[in-house]
Amino acid sequence: MGTSSSSLHELRDNKYLQMFSGKEAISPNDPFWNQLLSFTFAPPHSCADCRLLEDSIRPMLDALLNTNPLTGNVASLIKVFLIHSSELKAAVQCENKVFIWQAHNSLFILRCILKYFIETLGEEGMIKQLEDAQLNKSDPQNACEPEKLLEDVINALIEIVVDISLDNRTYAITVEAVHTLIVLLSVQMFSSRPANLSGVYSIFMHGKCTIHSLLLVKTLFQNYCNQQKCPHCVTAAEGGSIIAGLATGIWNILSLSTVHQEPPKSEPMTVLANQSLLFLLLLVNHCTNEKEGKNPYRGALLSFSNSNSTCEMPKESMEAFKLDYDALFTTLCNTLKDDQTALLTYMLIHQNPHFRQYIIFSSDVSLLVVPLLKLLYDAPEKNSHLIYMALIIILILSEEEYFDKQIHSIKLKNITWYMERTLSEISLGSLLVLILDRTKQNTMPRMHDKYLHTNC
Repeated sequence: MGTSSSSLHELRDNKYLQMFSGKEAISPNDPFWNQLLSFTFAPPHSCADCRLLEDSIRPMLDALLNTNPLTGNVASLIKVFLIHSSELKAAVQCENKVFIWQAHNSLFILRCILKYFIETLGEEGMIKQLEDAQLNKSDPQNACEPEKLLEDVINALIEIVVDISLDNRTYAITVEAVHTLIVLLSVQMFSSRPANLSGVYSIFMHGKCTIHSLLLVKTLFQNYCNQQKCPHCVTAAEGGSIIAGLATGIWNILSLSTVHQEPPKSEPMTVLANQSLLFLLLLVNHCTNEKEGKNPYRGALLSFSNSNSTCEMPKESMEAFKLDYDALFTTLCNTLKDDQTALLTYMLIHQNPHFRQYIIFSSDVSLLVVPLLKLLYDAPEKNSHLIYMALIIILILSEEEYFDKQIHSIKLKNITWYMERTLSEISLGSLLVLILDRTKQNTMPRMHDKYLHTNC
């Protein structure tokens, strides 16, 4: 790394990384950082590249693990990143591409370090590595606690997501900010303690960043709905495979999966949309026991209303945000093929009364139901969690009398994926009965699950 272009093969011998992980303390004001951060390096975009990256920087990280408690260079890197993040909005307005580039690079390095510390040391060990050894020696009275430094990082990352306008120049750093937030939430994978006892989760749920909870949830929804494609310069550089794997690991814990699942094969062109959805689900599905404190992100997800509605919001919902239900509905229908989208759909229909009513009375409800039936039709190829989600969503919808009447009046033509016989024309209600009966017959012998039989 440095002013020249760096490849994965060159990282092991990079002199700037060796200096950073060496025994010499580097001040946040040292010109060294301009050299370290002025690199043109494409983050890995394949599993092979991810493994090569981790293998290439492993010696540096191993050395840093031992030297950092004495040098405090990670704390210095964090301070450099915080300086860049505080001036990022102005840099975007002034179109200072070099500054944005260096801010992204500092965050990329920090994310790799945090991931390694969490995997190697766990949450408490990672936080301890953030101690400012330099300031502890020179001015112990003004030394910053590592928890405070971590909270500053989380605040800065969330502010990047919610405050920085998204365009070709800022897409990469916004993706990197979401990636780093997911990495921090991954502490749950390496701990036996519940999330409500985690220092990292405590910051997310009760720290200063909660002032952005409504705006953060809205922004993550907008990222998901927009399905914005990566700029060309990012497509070749930003695949997020490492983070997709991490997020899936947390996801498997979250969904109580008993079978190992492969990381989601995210569309490389919509990295930000995919990662925003995963980050949103991680936020709202941890710390859900209100006796232990309210989860502001979950509250925001379950109470937002339709921006296109002319109905007056009830007083208890006045603090909730508004979102375009039409755009959200379209995106859900187009992407309803994996666990995370199914879970989001379930949560919205089950616990957000505004969105449930929108779905029930939608004239395009078939656009949602048909993909659900297609999921059930392909059940032998899907995991049981996804089948459950699809069934429960249909069960909730079928409890509404209007929905039950409506689906029998909606005619469908040419259901090409139904292979048992030709369906040139069939009502949505009849197709639903066919698929549910087929699901019961095909999945019961394979899964031996009485609850699945009951839901069918």
